[in-house]
Amino acid sequence: AVVTCVANELHQIGAKMVADVFELNGWDTRFLGANTPSDDLLDLLGREEPDLLGISLSIYFNLPQLIDLINRVRARFPRLEIVVGGQAFRWGGVEALYEYSGVSYVPSLRDLESLIQTETANV
Repeated sequence: AVVTCVANELHQIGAKMVADVFELNGWDTRFLGANTPSDDLLDLLGREEPDLLGISLSIYFNLPQLIDLINRVRARFPRLEIVVGGQAFRWGGVEALYEYSGVSYVPSLRDLESLIQTETANV
């Protein structure tokens, strides 16, 4: 799994916790941290070919950057599973994710663990 924050996001604690949950459940995980440039992320995805991309969004006003990133990832990696979460969704925006197949909103670390266990069972 690769876990990152969208460009202009400087809050990385939640994303780091997500990366740790993946690792605690046996996944090899790359944590990229805050303010990850989209082009760099896309290059890394091409090199690493992960099974899953986790994206954190802390600031609601960065929702357009998230949607742009999802569109760019989908254009190059149409089958890559994407999970999205973060405090920004307390103010809305989840409905914007519904138009994408293979993109899941994960509202809590408990929900993330359930998702990971389901994914691991399917491998």
